[in-house]
Amino acid sequence: MRPDASELIKKLEYEYDQGEGFLGLLRSGRFSAPAAARFRRLLQAVDPGDEGVIDRRVVALLWYVPLIMQWQEPRLSRPDAESMRRTLEWVTAELERILGVP
Repeated sequence: MRPDASELIKKLEYEYDQGEGFLGLLRSGRFSAPAAARFRRLLQAVDPGDEGVIDRRVVALLWYVPLIMQWQEPRLSRPDAESMRRTLEWVTAELERILGVP
């Protein structure tokens, strides 16, 4: 992982914020398209590097994302649930790129 892991951690932690973060809003039963787009841009910018080591906190913040998204689906309206499912598919593909697959 690049030396800027602390900045990535700060940005990922922000997305868990209940008031404005993509995941925090989901946990409050709200799907925000602008927050989802911001989260997508954040994940797209993650460069796992070639050294094969990813900061433990980054992994902790990332691996939980699909679970949170799936758990919140029943709380969302039908259109928001559809948007969330499409976002979840994309997020899962990005996490495979960043973390690899078993």
